[in-house]
Amino acid sequence: MTTTITKNWISNENVLYKARVKKVPQWINGVVEEVEFEQIKKDGKWIYLNERGKYIKTKTIYCTKVNHRSGVKKNFKVGSRYQVNIHSGLGQVAGYIYDEDGSAWQLYRNEEVGFFTLCGTYLFEAKYS
Repeated sequence: MTTTITKNWISNENVLYKARVKKVPQWINGVVEEVEFEQIKKDGKWIYLNERGKYIKTKTIYCTKVNHRSGVKKNFKVGSRYQVNIHSGLGQVAGYIYDEDGSAWQLYRNEEVGFFTLCGTYLFEAKYS
């Protein structure tokens, strides 16, 4: 029986991917042993992991506002939830948030709005409602 565990994985270029670890039973020298395969989802296809990176734990936060007057490409949508690396410090810099393409954006804390990125182009809140 195959066992699959899904995780979040970031590459050395700080791009977030969905990852899975599959444990598949195989016959090796007349004995059944579990063999592990690590894969990431890249461009909609599962490929074997041959890049350098690490597994991370994430939580999601809710996008509450997008400043459409900003000249920055719109990578987040109001009303959607996005992955945040939860191993961040407790200071002004809250870590990284990952957009729909998996690219990392620096996330900052603000007591009035919750969280924001890049000159206030995007606002987020961590509350679940």
